[in-house]
Amino acid sequence: MKSYYTIWLIIGLALGGCSEQVLTFYNQSLANEAYRSFTVTVPEDTEMPPQAALLDKQLRDIITTALLNKGFAESALPDLYVSYFVSTQTTSETTSGRPGPYGYPYSYGYGYPYSPYDYNTTTREYKTGVLVIEIKNAAGKLVWQGSKAFKVRSKETLAAVLPAVCQEIMAACSLQAAQ
Repeated sequence: MKSYYTIWLIIGLALGGCSEQVLTFYNQSLANEAYRSFTVTVPEDTEMPPQAALLDKQLRDIITTALLNKGFAESALPDLYVSYFVSTQTTSETTSGRPGPYGYPYSYGYGYPYSPYDYNTTTREYKTGVLVIEIKNAAGKLVWQGSKAFKVRSKETLAAVLPAVCQEIMAACSLQAAQ
């Protein structure tokens, strides 16, 4: 069953391309059920950074606040189970060109066409990843899923980027509590 969700995730990321927009999936067949309560759980296979405890608390608080604002109540015996997972990988980007004045490569239009210098190569490493939030009913069927790809640049940390990504995903959540 996990491969089913992985396929949807890959399709969503492929269709989203590099736009880094929030992708959502809402199960219309479960839309008419009356949901009133929730609890936030985290799958055991979640990939988290070393400062996982603080980041986990931040993400749980964001998800909990968003669902409370939509009229849901937090409960030990809920109608909905909310989980999230983060997947990251390190990516590198290499650019090259002849050095010109002010350190710009010749390929940017600066420098000299017959420069005696060798080509200048610059490699930058950054992390890319995706945050996925899933809301399932008590029977384990997917009711709503939201995901967003993100990029962590060298001057940022994962803990600084993920809360904002989580807020964007939860803002796109279309679920409302039953009256």
